[in-house]
Amino acid sequence: MNSRKHIVLGTGVLGLTVARMLAAHGVRPVLASRSGRRVGGWSVLACDAGDPAALAALLDAPATLYVCAAPPVSRWDLEFPRLAEGIAGAVPGRNVDIVLADSVCAYGHCKGSFVEGDPARPCNSKGRARMYMAERVLSLHGRYGVRATVVRAATFFGPGVTKSSVSQAALAGALAGRIVHVPGDPGMAHAFTYVPDFAGTMIELGCRDAAFGHCWHTPSHNGRSHLDFLREAAQPADQDVRLRALGPLAMRCLALFNPALDELHDMLHLYETPWAFSSALTQRTFGIASTPLSAALARTTYALRARQLAPSPSL
Repeated sequence: MNSRKHIVLGTGVLGLTVARMLAAHGVRPVLASRSGRRVGGWSVLACDAGDPAALAALLDAPATLYVCAAPPVSRWDLEFPRLAEGIAGAVPGRNVDIVLADSVCAYGHCKGSFVEGDPARPCNSKGRARMYMAERVLSLHGRYGVRATVVRAATFFGPGVTKSSVSQAALAGALAGRIVHVPGDPGMAHAFTYVPDFAGTMIELGCRDAAFGHCWHTPSHNGRSHLDFLREAAQPADQDVRLRALGPLAMRCLALFNPALDELHDMLHLYETPWAFSSALTQRTFGIASTPLSAALARTTYALRARQLAPSPSL
C-alpha cells in the first residue's frame, strides 16, 4: 500500500473517512477538491478533476485514485459525465488504479434485492448520469496501464452524514423524541450502509487484484425499515420514535426550507417499495463484513453527542 501515491477526490464525509482510514494504515493520502478548501484539519489541493490536465498533474507517480466526489444531485446530469471524461483524459499512459464510489441509483427500480452483477436500468436522468460514470470508469480497465473497480453502497449513515434519510439530523430528532420526516413509506424494508464500512471496502478492494474490472457491493444492513432503524438508534435514549411520511408534494414543499429533501425527490422510488442490497459475492470473495449495527449506531450517536456538546467557536 505504501509504495503508491493515494489520492482521494472529494472531501465530503466519505472522502474524509477514506483519508482517515488510510492514515490509520500509515499512509499519507493526498486530498483534492475543486475548491481546495481545508476541511476537518486536512490540507486539500485545489483540483478540478473534470479538467484532464489538472488531474493528470496529480498523477505524477504510480497512484491509487479514490473517486469520492459527489456533486449536488441537482447537478449530476452535468457533473458526473464531465468528471468521467476528466478521469478518462487524465489516465492514459499512467500507472493508476481507480476505485469509484457509487450508489444504487443506476439500478433503477428494484423487485427484491440488488445483487452484484445486476445490469443498470436507470429510471431517470440522475440514474443515467450515475450509470455513465460507472461504465466510463470501468471501460478504462485494462487500457493505458489503468485498473478500475466500482464499489457501491446503499443509504448512508454514520458520523458526519448530512445528506441521507438517516442523516445525523434525523438521528438527532429520533433521540430527542421529535418528529422525523422520512421519504416514501417508513415501514418498507430498506438497506443501510455504514460510511466507515464503505470507506473500508474501497480501501480493501483497492489493494486486491481480483477486485479490478468489476462492480462490488459494500456489506450493509438489510431487513429493516426506516422505522426499525430509527427505533434501534433511539433505544438507548428510551425514546418513542415519531415518523412522518413524505410523498412527492410534501417533499417539494419542505424542500423550500431543506434543499436536501429536494435532492431525494428523484430517488423516491427507492423509498416506496421494499428492497435489499446483497453483498454476498463481495463478502465471499474478500472475506469482509459489515460492522454490527449496534456498534455502528453506538459510534454514530456518540459522534453526534460529541458534536452537540462541543463548544461553539468564539465570535
